[in-house]
Amino acid sequence: MATGTDSSLIETKFLVQGMDCEDEVRAVRNALLPLAGVRKVEANLIGSHVSVLHDRSASLTELTAGIESAGLTVRSERPVSEKTHSPLLKRGLRVAVSGLFLGAGIVAEWGELTPLLITRGAYIVSVLFGGSLVLPKAWRGIGTFTLDMNVLMVVATMGAMAIGEYAEGAAVVFLFALAEMLESYSLERARKSVQSLLKLVPETALLLRNDEVVELPISDISVGSLIRVRSGSRISLDGEVVSGTSSVNQAPITGESLPVERKPGDRVLAGTINGEGSLEIRVTQGHRDTKIAQIIRLIEDAQSKKAPTQRFVDTFAKYYTPSVLALSLCFLLVPPLFFGGEWQVWIYRALVML
Repeated sequence: MATGTDSSLIETKFLVQGMDCEDEVRAVRNALLPLAGVRKVEANLIGSHVSVLHDRSASLTELTAGIESAGLTVRSERPVSEKTHSPLLKRGLRVAVSGLFLGAGIVAEWGELTPLLITRGAYIVSVLFGGSLVLPKAWRGIGTFTLDMNVLMVVATMGAMAIGEYAEGAAVVFLFALAEMLESYSLERARKSVQSLLKLVPETALLLRNDEVVELPISDISVGSLIRVRSGSRISLDGEVVSGTSSVNQAPITGESLPVERKPGDRVLAGTINGEGSLEIRVTQGHRDTKIAQIIRLIEDAQSKKAPTQRFVDTFAKYYTPSVLALSLCFLLVPPLFFGGEWQVWIYRALVML
């Protein structure tokens, strides 16, 4: 969807799938901002969309390719809840398998139940399943010259496996993958909460036109139109009661425990439930400007805008991660090369530093 902002700039909004944390948001920005014509990129995790402010030199094909190069999928419409739940379930299964093999390896090693080769095999399987969630992000970060936490985890794990610390490498991967999964799970719950708000509003309304009642999508009903709400039905649009008296349950929107009486001249809100009487309502807000639509928009805008502290942390992390890598490299090389330190000891300490 594209909307004009001024005579030269266009704002295009892309609906995407696979954006579950700030790593993906950062990857999208790194992929789009270098493109010619792109002025600003905003990503909304809860709304699962990316807004790009650009001029006409940036084509939709280039922008779409840039988003998909960050490991996301651009969609023309929002996937149904079953499809959006599937990736989270697969991620949870991978983390569970990683933890299962990690636990099996630890028990086998401590109890000396199996040969060392089999124990290490359990750790390797744990790393493979847990690393399948971390490695793609790390590879993407390396490809865009962005050294983030995922890169640190991969380097630390590979180093631990190289010096024979299989248990520690598997534990690092499992715990990090578990944290990533929990972050995705919390975000998915927030998305479902927003979707539950959307479900409060009916998709159609009964329009009164030329003494006839016509059922139309709420997007086709303009401000000033007259709609009818039958007893027991949800109100589709914000408006003012023209005729009829009824009790309206506003709990889904306002949290009021008891229904309130509504009569001609009173305002009613989309998503509330009409009681025993039929109401005729004059529409005062379009479907994009209802109170519930404003609530959803405020939630998404609040998520997409970073607090000053978060902006500081992002800037700090930009320099912190490469600094940690450089310091770990010093731990690895300086003592053995210049002070006669043991390689095995300082490799281990460098990995602990990571």
